[in-house]
Amino acid sequence: MKRPRPEDNPSQKKEGYKEELSIQTSDKDMEKIISELEVVDSSFRSSLKLRGYLENPRIPFAEKQKTLRGLFKDYIGPQTYEFIFLLLRCNALSSLSEILRNYKRTRVETGVLEIEVKTAVPLTNEEKDSLYKSFSEKLKKPVSIKNIIDPEIIGGVVIKSGDIMIDASLKSRISELLKNLKQG
Repeated sequence: MKRPRPEDNPSQKKEGYKEELSIQTSDKDMEKIISELEVVDSSFRSSLKLRGYLENPRIPFAEKQKTLRGLFKDYIGPQTYEFIFLLLRCNALSSLSEILRNYKRTRVETGVLEIEVKTAVPLTNEEKDSLYKSFSEKLKKPVSIKNIIDPEIIGGVVIKSGDIMIDASLKSRISELLKNLKQG
């Protein structure tokens, strides 16, 4: 029996996307995809020019694909591209924020620990994989790694989960050094 596609029933589109995305992915792969989707969503929300371009019906789908591949070539993988292209084909890219919110709400309800990792530049896939493995093994529970880009930290990393924060950024070290120099 053929599985119904999201576009076959407009009232079930969002759930269909989630199902489409999670059918053949492990938890680790899924977290990587969600992290990559957050990068795309952030770009889509912050750039009126990009949003206008992608929502323009006069621009061919293949041209939009080429543009997205060029923009995100170093930041997202093939599975994420496929999901983005699915949303684009269905004229539903503007629903990405809502899809991500619903996914996160579901993850919280199932006990996945969200860990924010703030860096000056995006983490590579290898760095994300290493963090995912380290945290999930040490905490003995599933984790979600969210990479937040903040050039103001200069270098290093700030890790936050719930009320716990570890600040190993260059910005905090410079601030501490300046404070010590002023004290004498």
